Amino acid sequence: MRWAVPVCDPDEVESLYEHGADELYCGILDTQWRERWGRHDTISRRAGRANLFSTDAAWEVLKRAHAVKLSVYLTLNARYTGEQYAYLCNLLSAWDARGGDGVHLSDMGLLLRASRMRLQTRLSVSLLSVTVNRACAELYRELGVSRVVLPRMLTPDEMCDAGAGLEREAMVFADKCPFVDGLCRFYHGVGYADSPYAPTRTEMVYDTCFRNMACRELFGEPPASPPCAACRIEDLEKAGVTIGKLGGRGTPLSWRIRQLDFLTDAAKIPQKERPALYRERFGTCVCYYGR
Repeated sequence: MRWAVPVCDPDEVESLYEHGADELYCGILDTQWRERWGRHDTISRRAGRANLFSTDAAWEVLKRAHAVKLSVYLTLNARYTGEQYAYLCNLLSAWDARGGDGVHLSDMGLLLRASRMRLQTRLSVSLLSVTVNRACAELYRELGVSRVVLPRMLTPDEMCDAGAGLEREAMVFADKCPFVDGLCRFYHGVGYADSPYAPTRTEMVYDTCFRNMACRELFGEPPASPPCAACRIEDLEKAGVTIGKLGGRGTPLSWRIRQLDFLTDAAKIPQKERPALYRERFGTCVCYYGR
């Protein structure tokens, strides 16, 4: 399994590579978008430091990543209004011209436009597209999609059918929301204000998390440890999943490196030994897909 890891700054590329990243993904929240539509989460379902703040920074990420043979995917996985498509198509064209390896999409209007643009960059449907069965996968494949990020509520067995004919990616660490991916409309213009997962809580405080407040009202307190799929890696691979996605866009680099180090170490030891390694580094086990 290859690890796909979020990158939030060009200076992070080499560190993520050295700690085992096989692929990077990022958002772009540049001046043009911010001035027209604000700093919130309407471009990539994450706001603030979860994104690169200029296209120049994105081109630098591509340059550095390609120098060490890492591919980079752009996240354009929100839903958009008609007036935003021209900006988004221009950004896609620029990403393609600069050698961007792929783009994660969930808006059908943007996907239809992208499929007509004859891009070299690969089209992937985000987990926010809610690809839950073979019919969904076949539709996306007809539109030129070659990859799918499978929703988190699917089991590994269900992923085999849902991703039929497409390269498959699935979440393997952190960021497990109790709501259904792609159907949740909570505001995500936040960091990780109250995340219990950081080495120190203050390390992730930069905005109030309205989503966490709502989740607490409905589901109670979040788990004290980050959800993990280390014990299900073999099951995911049997289901055809070849890319394990790490969550945490906008979290400190040190936290993403801790995730990477754990997963690369866990992959080297027998499955039965992985829970002990997890407990040693993070606390009480929280299984991503159940046992």
